[in-house]
Parts: sequence; structure tokens; C-alpha cells
Amino acid sequence: MGLVGWTRGVVLAVVISGCSSGDTSGEKAIVDLPSDLSTGTFMVGFEHDGMTREALVVVPESYDPEAATPLVLNFHGFGGTARYHLEDADLREQAERSGGLLVMPQGSEMDGSPHWNPSLPGGDNKSSVDDIGFVVALLDTVQRAYPYSSGRVSAVGYSNGGMMALGLACARSDLIASAGSVSGTMLSSSCDLSRPVSIITLHGTQDSVIAYDGSGDYQSAPDVAEYWRGENGADEAEPVTLSDGGTTIVHWAHEGGRAGSAVHHYRVDGGYHVWLQFSADGQSANDRIWDFLTAHSLDGRL
Repeated sequence: MGLVGWTRGVVLAVVISGCSSGDTSGEKAIVDLPSDLSTGTFMVGFEHDGMTREALVVVPESYDPEAATPLVLNFHGFGGTARYHLEDADLREQAERSGGLLVMPQGSEMDGSPHWNPSLPGGDNKSSVDDIGFVVALLDTVQRAYPYSSGRVSAVGYSNGGMMALGLACARSDLIASAGSVSGTMLSSSCDLSRPVSIITLHGTQDSVIAYDGSGDYQSAPDVAEYWRGENGADEAEPVTLSDGGTTIVHWAHEGGRAGSAVHHYRVDGGYHVWLQFSADGQSANDRIWDFLTAHSLDGRL
């Protein structure tokens, strides 16, 4: 399906030369965001670090430029695209309900497969692409067109995108208030945090790509949650069992961290390597992710 087929309104205003109006970042705009606060789904593109980088920006009808608007980044998995991830991990309903901005960055290609580098430039990454720098430039670009609260930026992602979200939280805790991972993991073994970062993770026990219990390549899902619980100084938690039909979900809610931070982990019994979906106690998995992420700011719990 083409881009217009699934958006409420798409602007592809190609800038032939120079930067977009009001652009002070030094990045050359390729596809610019509208300047009239239009609502809809838009593509933005600019040159960063010698590459053309792109993202989809979802502006809900409930968006208010005068409000303390949250912004949620949602990263696709390895080999994926922002367009497909927008549909597969669809947080547009949640964005509309809260007036928040939803930004779906596009990874750069490595041997034909889009990917993310979750760590600062160096040997821990898949390639030499500066994805953390790209995200920082992207946030600046969105801010100029659609003002949002810089203290309410969150990141979540699937698989390699979950690694990217947690990597951002690890490297840029000065920018990321909360982060989440679905069927992903954390690459870094430790972080140098400037402040607590609230974390939510969802992982299936039948994940054959990133094993729930870990492997020689990746940390286990419980170890990732425990790392962040320790970093935030959150309390121990007793597991609570939820049910969605025949699916059992076990939830650990580590609360009481510094500045109201928290770490929540969901184990989906029998869950595979997918963007996990379930509904329990009247809440969908997507509702739980969005509500958790947007309940936190750089200044603490809202």
C-alpha cells in the first residue's frame, strides 16, 4: 500500500536547496514538516552525518502546541521499516487520546537491511552509523515544527529497536524520561546515568531470536529489568499473574525509585519474537506501554 493509502494527510514538501525555514540545526532538509501545525502523518527527512535520514511524525487531532505535550519515539526492528512498524506496533490511538506526538524513525541500511546502532559510536554497534546523534537531530527538527515538552520524551522499540530505545536511555538520560523494549534487550552492561529513567519491558518465553532467559549474545529479560531496578533504586516486587484468554502474563511492578521512577516487566508465557499484544484487566499492552511511558518526565513522575 502506498504512503497516502494509510495516512490521514501526508506532506512531501521537497526542499530543493538549503535548509527549511527557521532551521538552525545545520542539517539540510530533504523533506520538511509543515509550518502551519497541520495534523496528520508526515514524513520528515534531512541529511545527518553524510546520510539522508527519515522519520514518520504522527500529529494527532488532539495535539495542542501550548500544552506540555509528550513525544514518544517508536523504533522498528532489524530489517523493518517505519511504515510497517506504524501499523504493526500501532500507538496512534494512544497518541490521539493523550494529544502526544508519535515519531517513527527509519533505520539506515546495512547490507540491504535497516538497522539501529544502540550504543555510542564504537565497536559495540552493527555499523559506524551515528544513530544516537540522528535521534537528537530528529528531536530538534520536530521541536521547531511541532512544539512539545522537552522533559517528556520517551522511547520504545521492537527487537533491535528495543535495544535502540534502551540504548538511548543509557546514553542520553538527560533527554529520555522513560523507555521501553518489546522482544528486545539491552546491549550495554552498564550506564552512566545523570538521572533515573523509568523502564518498561515485555518479552515472550518462546522468543527464539532473543531468548527470554538470555544467551551468550544477549542478557536475559529478567536481568535487564533487574539492572534498571537497581539503577533507579526501585523496590522489589511480587509477581502478579494476568490472563488474556489462554495466555498468561506475569507482571512485576517495581515502584518507589528515585524521583518516582519505576521499572515494570511483563513476561508473556508462550509469547514469540513479535510486538507482543494482549489485553488484561481492561487494558491492552499498547495502553500499558503508552500510559507508563508518558507518566514520567525528566523531573520525575507526573
